[in-house]
Amino acid sequence: MPRARSVIFVVALAALASLALATGSAPGGWCAGSYSAPVKQSRFSPRGIVEEESGITASRINPGVLWTHNDNYSPKKIFAVRAKRQSGLGARSHRNDGSIAHVLDLEDLPFIGHHTDFEDISVAHCPFQNDTVAEEDREWCVWVADTGANFGPKSKEILVYVIKEPRLELGLGPQSKPPTEDVFVFKLQYNPSDVRWRRTPNVEAMATNVNGSRFWLVEKTFSNDGDGPAGIWESPDLTSLESLRRTSGTGRDKTTCARRRAGGDWRCDLLLEPEPEPEARGSSLAAFMDNSTTADLRRQTIEVHHIFVSKVIEIENPYPDCSKFGQETEVTYSVFDYPETLPVCASMREKQPGSHSCRKQRDWGKCKESWMVEKNFCELTCRRCRPPPRREEEDQLAVRSVDERRELGTPWEVLERKCSQTKREMRNIRNIAAADLHDSGERLLIATYGGIFEYSLSEPFDLTTIAFSRQVSTTNRDGTEDDSTDEFWKGQEGVCYDYTGYPNHQRGKGIYSVSEHHQGLYYLGCNEPGELD
Repeated sequence: MPRARSVIFVVALAALASLALATGSAPGGWCAGSYSAPVKQSRFSPRGIVEEESGITASRINPGVLWTHNDNYSPKKIFAVRAKRQSGLGARSHRNDGSIAHVLDLEDLPFIGHHTDFEDISVAHCPFQNDTVAEEDREWCVWVADTGANFGPKSKEILVYVIKEPRLELGLGPQSKPPTEDVFVFKLQYNPSDVRWRRTPNVEAMATNVNGSRFWLVEKTFSNDGDGPAGIWESPDLTSLESLRRTSGTGRDKTTCARRRAGGDWRCDLLLEPEPEPEARGSSLAAFMDNSTTADLRRQTIEVHHIFVSKVIEIENPYPDCSKFGQETEVTYSVFDYPETLPVCASMREKQPGSHSCRKQRDWGKCKESWMVEKNFCELTCRRCRPPPRREEEDQLAVRSVDERRELGTPWEVLERKCSQTKREMRNIRNIAAADLHDSGERLLIATYGGIFEYSLSEPFDLTTIAFSRQVSTTNRDGTEDDSTDEFWKGQEGVCYDYTGYPNHQRGKGIYSVSEHHQGLYYLGCNEPGELD
């Protein structure tokens, strides 16, 4: 590690992970082997509907289905997508697949507006049922994080919408709106003492406990020259309404949002007097209905629960590994050969011109231009000097070379040492964009613009016990591992473990991911001993 820090990033489960990799066994059902390189499995169909995909999760009650959503200003809808071609679905099963099976329209929910910014999505049991409902009877919900802070802290609420997942075999048609009784809304407040650099943390990643009792938000941050740390915030206990009241800490229980009819404006007050139902008689009712159904005229209410989320731990924003995966011979994206005749750089931190990185300046052929040389911009990237030796290993360079021997240390230390970029150039590619918690509670996926990473939890569902485990893949922005370019704008906007059941032996082991604007599903299969993909 570059410096001492109270951040927990030491791998406490290194021995256990090594044992699992050696034996091919994973008691929690996660992948104990390596992962194959990501492949674009299918394109979304029809085109032009899911075009800025920003989150992904696997259904537990609709076999072979994934839920995804668009980012930013797109209509606020979530999409059920068929993951792979399946038998027994008629003529349409011949597409391979990526077809949109259903659209769940959330445009009509409270607080939805122009600045609503869906960032991540998850599937778990619905909240408030663990104390009253048998496990086999518990309902499943889709959890949607409206946590984007792109528009400033005062312009929008920070919310998590929880919607009972519809069963697609019931013939809902191509699109539906969730009944208001199937919707939970959580209005979030961050504990002010937990926020370092801005009033509202910029969060693009959410994970949930599969039993619906908690969710976690992971900060995107690229502060401190890309070094983080990124905060992880935890919700109160959502096992029951009583547990929420006991642990929420807001001093305010809930708000009731109500409206007279479907499509009307929501009014959200702490204490709301009931409004009279419209009388069903005479021509005035027909004019009032305006082709609405009787159900449209019923007074609708949705409860909004006010909760504090508290920071439970901070983690370093992960580095992308500069090596490739899924190949017999290790290949590096960027291996720099620095002749010993070059002078040693004063430090690893080099001056950068304006807002463009030194890597960009080098790629644009600016290194030898006089204004760059005279002002000594980008001296390391442009190879006018060589990196200083590591403090703890004076005989080795801080930048990886072709013949560098395998380094020892924790997985995090090895990953950090392999990286051949300065931290300043790492700012964007270390952004945390998505997360997913394994159903066992023992593994957490985190996706950045530099790849997909897996973390271990020594205590299931306890994020304070998180430790870096491995990098699953280093990916390009389009989801591939093409090594014809050294452009580091890579990685995915959404990631999840595979619970589709197609194929069944990859359940809880394979990984799906999506990348903005590429309109398709990427898949990373688990390569476990004795199993065939």
